[in-house]
Amino acid sequence: MRYLTPASFILIVFIFSLSSLPARAQLYTKVSNAGYALPDSATLGDGPGDWACTLDERSGLMWEVKRTSGLRAASHNYSWLSGGTGNGGNTASCGNTLAPAGCNTEALVNKYNEIELCGSGNWRLPGGSYSIGSTAGSTGELAVFYQNLFNTAGVTPAAWYPNTRLFWHWTSVQDTFNFGRIWMVNFGTDQVFSNFWDFQYPAMLVTSDGPSGPPPGSSIFASSFEVPSLEQGFDDLDQAGSQGWLVAQRSNPEGSSGWFTGNPDVFESQAGPPASYVGANFNATGDTGTISLWLLSPLVEFRSGSSLVFYTRTTELALFPDRLEVRACTGSNCNAIPQSETAVGDFTISLGTINPNLESGPDASGANGYPGSWTRFEYGPADGLPQSGQGRIAFRYSVPDAGASGVNSNYIGIDSVTITAAPAE
Repeated sequence: MRYLTPASFILIVFIFSLSSLPARAQLYTKVSNAGYALPDSATLGDGPGDWACTLDERSGLMWEVKRTSGLRAASHNYSWLSGGTGNGGNTASCGNTLAPAGCNTEALVNKYNEIELCGSGNWRLPGGSYSIGSTAGSTGELAVFYQNLFNTAGVTPAAWYPNTRLFWHWTSVQDTFNFGRIWMVNFGTDQVFSNFWDFQYPAMLVTSDGPSGPPPGSSIFASSFEVPSLEQGFDDLDQAGSQGWLVAQRSNPEGSSGWFTGNPDVFESQAGPPASYVGANFNATGDTGTISLWLLSPLVEFRSGSSLVFYTRTTELALFPDRLEVRACTGSNCNAIPQSETAVGDFTISLGTINPNLESGPDASGANGYPGSWTRFEYGPADGLPQSGQGRIAFRYSVPDAGASGVNSNYIGIDSVTITAAPAE
């Protein structure tokens, strides 16, 4: 099924007054002991600005990162206890780090919330639904954590969750068919099973809280973050046009639609009101044709350390392949708009392409398919993003053999676009 845009949704038509690299999704974000987002280069430590947790951008959950010693030592084991139900354990299996309490999951949760690890007082065991078998057959939080970390191409588990034991880990969920047994996930064998709460196993805690942003006034802020030079959530497309966003319809043949306000019946926005994203679909060309639909940012000032961040997705199944090019222009007003479905005008700098080979099926990395859920992408100096001068960013919905009768093109959304510039050294 392809997704149409209701006529009641606003179409942005012409607001003008006048070799692709694989896309890189930002799947994880490091978080400090104090609860602030950190650059990928951050290292583990005990200081407030040191790395201690990692946010899984896909699930929106923040997980602790284990250490080699101390309270969060990966070698520690716990019996299962929750609300007085279960086993209180002993003090030795976790190195007396919870004494006088025993080494049990409830005491561990209480301790993390007491110290507000990574700025959160809402730590807990992972919940959700589990069934015997591989993690792919369960939708519980710990099973999804495993799938995202260990079964995603290009992800190095030790880069985001070092010291994690490849062994059974507790969840918060009791096996309703077997009294006294708790669902568990094995990080070494990709298995889901239940076992008695009297046994002692590792526990990995999670919170729905996330980082509160970069820490103002810190050395991290000074070297890595600054107020965005551009930020757009597409809450109001008319307002976006008045702020300097431009569009161009260069499909062949030209279809009945361009970029439009997102349709929440297809999927809701990444942030803000349900329809607050910009969308495009197969109607951008005729019954069959080539889609070339451009969305250009206002003029921005690029500086040393500039980075581009945005979120995009298609429908969950991604049956009809979509493709998005991300381009840049610098050194001019970038007003040389492409005049055909194959031209790129002033936007000769290719930062990357999401689903470059037009493959069907969802892929969170954007390399072998289009993400089927909102996914964060980031481009920086290594990708060719300009580091000085004035210019624009361009998003190009570029799909051949598209349209209602074509084999490609369906529906994409873009949301939460930010260009952040870090100060020069």
